[in-house]
Amino acid sequence: MRKIIAVIVTYHPDAAQLLRLIERAAGQADQVLVIDNATPGFTSSAFALPNVQVQVNHQNLGLAAAYNQGVEFGRTQGASHILLFDQDSCPSPTMVKELVDAWEQTEQRGLRVAAAGPNYTDAKGRYQSPFVKIQGLKLVRVPCGQGETVEVDHLISSGCLISMEAIDDVGAFEDQLFIDYVDTEWCLRARQHGYALLGVGAADMEHDLGESYLTVFNRRVPSHSPLRHYYLIRNGCWLISRPWVGWRWRVIDSVRLFKILVVFSLFSVNRYQHCRMMVVGLFHAVRKKMGKLPT
Repeated sequence: MRKIIAVIVTYHPDAAQLLRLIERAAGQADQVLVIDNATPGFTSSAFALPNVQVQVNHQNLGLAAAYNQGVEFGRTQGASHILLFDQDSCPSPTMVKELVDAWEQTEQRGLRVAAAGPNYTDAKGRYQSPFVKIQGLKLVRVPCGQGETVEVDHLISSGCLISMEAIDDVGAFEDQLFIDYVDTEWCLRARQHGYALLGVGAADMEHDLGESYLTVFNRRVPSHSPLRHYYLIRNGCWLISRPWVGWRWRVIDSVRLFKILVVFSLFSVNRYQHCRMMVVGLFHAVRKKMGKLPT
């Protein structure tokens, strides 16, 4: 029998948005665990539902460490699957059912499935497909309509249904990454272990990307803070140095990271700060200085 534990990780959440997510998750999972990473004044009283528990960390442990806490909670509860969310997502009322149905149909074809993820619509109204696959030396987006299921190489963590069996085989999330590349690293590791990752077109989720954009040569580029660019560069460089990562991923992401460094060092508003933080991230990756960047 399937037992699904939903794990929601929060950090300075919007209370109304979080309550909506908890209610949707509680209606589709057997239990819900909310893990807050030391948000000042965070209280669990507003989220009192029968199958919802709240855990408050006394410091910000990062996304990966919180996910691992959720996995261990699921293990104690006899979970067969973990359903991950960050605070900026909200699943449709049938999202989990669609993920499970696609999972079962794929397993009947003899594939070992590690995880399945939904289509998502940006909360600001701009659609983006989260499904990507390595083709040659490119990471291409794979279209997936209603009723379709595609095998992919990467899924975003929010909305992702993951089997405990795969976690036991592949291993836990890499908590020294803290944030960024947490889902990418685990997905690549799962693929390296021979598992399939599924993108499910009929499973819908609203997700707030929370991004601003920089326009460079008439092209809109997602923009983050200098601190997030530190983690992107550091964690991306650290990942491509892993001995088990395939050479195609190393080429693809090395080019991507180089473009990020150049574009935001030359064209962003705070270009000096972006450049400085990305260079620091590069040196920390070389020195294997991981974890949370000290304030």
